[in-house]
Amino acid sequence: MTMTGEELAEFLDEQSTVTLATIGPDHMPHLAAMWFTRDGDRLLLWTYAASQKVRNLERDPRASVLADDGSRYSQLRGACLECRVEILRDRADVMSIGRAMSGRYPDPAGRDGDDRAAEELLNARARKRVGLRLDVVRARTWDHRRLGDAAMTRRAGR
Repeated sequence: MTMTGEELAEFLDEQSTVTLATIGPDHMPHLAAMWFTRDGDRLLLWTYAASQKVRNLERDPRASVLADDGSRYSQLRGACLECRVEILRDRADVMSIGRAMSGRYPDPAGRDGDDRAAEELLNARARKRVGLRLDVVRARTWDHRRLGDAAMTRRAGR
């Protein structure tokens, strides 16, 4: 039921969000839905520098990321990625991630065709943000589509 590395990359490219889990100050998980982009086997995100997730990662650079889809058991697939996170504060790094993100997600204000306006907006957003580079330490994946309908029927005792 596990995915190959190539299948995992394709699966992640199909997802629009992941759930990022960091460890809060009370040692409880702190979850946040995040837009992301990939750089090879790494995930890149950006977020507000003053956010709780950044404060959590400053204390403990470990995080988990969950991506999943499917509405029936036989269609469920997903990945839980255990990661080490590097907080990137260099403006060039943050801008680079912002550009990659703007290439993946449309601008809600419709500035996609205006390069100068898009760059100005990106620059304004980057002033308050940091980049997050997630290096995957361990990946756990599943793809129930591999089970097939016959296996699902046997498992259900039908």
